[in-house]
Amino acid sequence: TVVFPPAITKPPQNYTVAAGTSVTLGVLASGTAPLSYQWQNSLGPIAGATDASYILDPVQTNHSDSYFAVVSNPYGAVTSAVATLFVYVPVSIIVQPAHQVVPARATASFSVVAAGYPAPAYQWALNGSDVWGATSSALTISNVMVSDLGDYTVLVGNGYSSQRSEAATLSMSPSITAPFSGVTAIWGRSATLSVAAIGTGELWYQWFKDGVPIVSGTNQTYELPVVGLEDGGYYSVVVSSLLGSVTNSAQVVVNPAGTDLGMFAGITITGA
Repeated sequence: TVVFPPAITKPPQNYTVAAGTSVTLGVLASGTAPLSYQWQNSLGPIAGATDASYILDPVQTNHSDSYFAVVSNPYGAVTSAVATLFVYVPVSIIVQPAHQVVPARATASFSVVAAGYPAPAYQWALNGSDVWGATSSALTISNVMVSDLGDYTVLVGNGYSSQRSEAATLSMSPSITAPFSGVTAIWGRSATLSVAAIGTGELWYQWFKDGVPIVSGTNQTYELPVVGLEDGGYYSVVVSSLLGSVTNSAQVVVNPAGTDLGMFAGITITGA
C-alpha cells in the first residue's frame, strides 16, 4: 500500500474587499484520504472552520487579518501559505457642505462630515481646481474677495473608495469698496456723488436725500449739474442685489463761493 502525506496544490489568495460582501478563502490539497482542514488566523484556530473553504458572509472590518490552513491526514500535515484579508468601508458623505453668503473681507467656512474605513482624507476644490493645503474636513476662507467666489467641492477618499461632495457656492452680498464720504460743493458748479461696490450678480443703486429717494439716482454715481444751496443735506446710497443690501451715507455741504489763491497778483472767487 502506497500512501501520501498532504500537499498544498493551490494556496489561499489575498483579498481586499468592501465590508458587507462575501469572501471565500479556499485551499486545494492532495494526499491520501481522508484529509482534514483547520483554518487559523493571528488568534489561532478558528472554531468551525474545518473545510477546504472558509466563508465569511458578510465580511466586516474586524475580519481583517492573516489566514492560513493546516491540512492533515494520518500520514502527516502541511501548512498553507498565509493569505491577507483586508476589509474596508467605502467612503460615504453624511453631511454635505452648505452654501455661504458673506460680505467682502469677511470669513467663510465650509465643512463636510464623512465616514469610511480607513479614515478618509480630504481635498477641497474651487470651480474644479484643487485648493492648495485644503486637506481637512473643514475649509476656512479669510478676507473673502471676488477671486474666492464660486463652487466649492471636496473629494473624500480612503485609498479604496472615494466620493465627491455636492457643490457649495460661496457668494458675496453687496459690499462697499470705495465709500461715498461726502462732498463740499460750490454753489453754481457741478458735483458728483459716487460709490464703488462689489458683490455676486447684478447690483442696483438707489440714492436718497434726507431719507427721500431720488428718482434719477439709480446709478453708481449721482450728478448735480448746477449745485444750489438747497442741494446741501444728508445723502445716502443703498446698494442691493438678490443676496442683500448695504447702505452708505454722508453729508453734502454747499458753500456759497470758493476762493483760489495762486502765485499771481490777484484772487479768484467762484460761485454765486
